[in-house]
Amino acid sequence: MGCVANFEVVVVGAGPAGSMIAARLAGGGIRVLLVEATAFDCPRVGEFLSPQARAAVNRFKIPGEGWEQGHRSVGEFLSVWGSSSAISRPYIFDAYGQGLVLNRAKFDRALAEGAVGCGARLLIRSRVRAVARTSDGWELSIEDNGQCSFVRCAFLAVCTGRAAHLLRALSVKRTHLDRLICLGLRVLNYRRDDCPYIESYSRGWAYSVSLASGELIVNLFTELDPQCHEKPSRSPEFLLKELANCPVAAARLLAADRIRSSHVTIFVANASSTYSLPATGPGWCLAGDCLQTLDPLSSGGIAQALEHGTLASDALLRSQSVRDVDFTEYSAAISSSRDAYLATRHRFYGLEQRWDTWFWHRAR
Repeated sequence: MGCVANFEVVVVGAGPAGSMIAARLAGGGIRVLLVEATAFDCPRVGEFLSPQARAAVNRFKIPGEGWEQGHRSVGEFLSVWGSSSAISRPYIFDAYGQGLVLNRAKFDRALAEGAVGCGARLLIRSRVRAVARTSDGWELSIEDNGQCSFVRCAFLAVCTGRAAHLLRALSVKRTHLDRLICLGLRVLNYRRDDCPYIESYSRGWAYSVSLASGELIVNLFTELDPQCHEKPSRSPEFLLKELANCPVAAARLLAADRIRSSHVTIFVANASSTYSLPATGPGWCLAGDCLQTLDPLSSGGIAQALEHGTLASDALLRSQSVRDVDFTEYSAAISSSRDAYLATRHRFYGLEQRWDTWFWHRAR
């Protein structure tokens, strides 16, 4: 890139929100740099795309035709919640068609490549190390594959997911609504086409699904109980002990064919619900999980990110200059969706009354 490069807009984070913003702005003739810390080569949590979000991706045509190959269409979503009986949510009558179980890293890569196809510049394996105000915008110090470069821009869109280092530079406050964590398990060579399934248990809930690649995904969600001496850990023993309370997830794990240690990946991830304020400021905005992280129970993180990306890019494209953007409608929409989400979250956790435990008291 050289020592100094100039762009009108720099988007930090090539998840769904960042790639949507970069693609739409570049398609509108704005010089955009999209900066991504990874090479889309690590597993990413969030494997379900709702029918409505799937339709939105196809409507904007950012990944291009054929992007759905390598993912799996599903006709229903099953849950055991509030009772011991399974409830099915079929998509046969959904106006937007079927849902999609994603290879998430492949999906995010396709969106970023779609942004490049629209004219955006993409940097991978690159991290923004410092941000400074200038008289006409921003100067960013970017570590690009071990080398430091400087980029100047008039507008900064921060879409870094849960990473918070840029929020401090913008004087943004992030509020945590809970301390939910995800204990994740990935098993290769799984030969069944299982639909998404959620089941609650005394200390949390579990989500399981199979990918088109033949991988079983099991995510167990719980929260640290300050009164409990046994803390959640990434040890196989702890995870298997918890999954013994989740019959469907456990049965799917037992059905995996010839499991070897090399076929299994276990990790711990932050899954807490948060929101950040303010959402915008002079010359910058937040979008996606950086702005608001949803409870994984909602399966709405990707849809929200796409909506944020659409609304933020609309505001930028309507403006005569990226130095003077009216985000009134964007901020109002964010506030309204946050209120609706919190009400829905409260209602759904309130449906589960079977356990008198610390987790469910907190959740309700």
